[in-house]
Amino acid sequence: MNVIIFFNGWGMEKDIISHIKIPENYDFVPLSFPYKFDINILTKYEKIFFIGWSFGVSYMAEFIFHNKIFLKNKSFQAIAVNGFPFFAEKNFLNRKVILLTLKNLNENNLKIFYEKAGIKNFIFHKSVPQLKEELRYFLNKKFCIKNQIIHKAFISSNDKIIKTELQKNFYEINHIPYTFIEGEHCIFHKVKDWRYFFNHEF
Repeated sequence: MNVIIFFNGWGMEKDIISHIKIPENYDFVPLSFPYKFDINILTKYEKIFFIGWSFGVSYMAEFIFHNKIFLKNKSFQAIAVNGFPFFAEKNFLNRKVILLTLKNLNENNLKIFYEKAGIKNFIFHKSVPQLKEELRYFLNKKFCIKNQIIHKAFISSNDKIIKTELQKNFYEINHIPYTFIEGEHCIFHKVKDWRYFFNHEF
């Protein structure tokens, strides 16, 4: 038996990926903020696929880093989708943009954000104060990330949230293989099966 552990993006819940087929002989564990998960559950699995999306890539990398002793003898892959562990590199994301978002966030500009991300007809499950708290936590968290934790990355060709070029530069500088996907920041409406991410040819 194998398992897919999915680290969701900021403000998201599992409904954003609930339509994607879980392969036979795989369990699926979706994690959203605060990303709580007991590592010991993974003992029973032969292969582990970690998939992080957007800000979830940082939490995924952090989780793997802090559990590296446990994972040392496990077969696993860490796959990034439209994100990177950017606190490992100072110049890849403008902190001021996040602070501005935190200051001005309301329901109207949140809808604009979702549209910009390529998320259509999204239903709010979290309040604006909850989203602000999550963003504040992310800003204040001290990530202890090693770049080599990421094995491969998927980058949208028109990502306006975490810019396509920034992601490309990050993975090229750190010699991590990546591939482009047509679309915007959220590409899950185009994905029918989770195997797309770990069977894709690079």
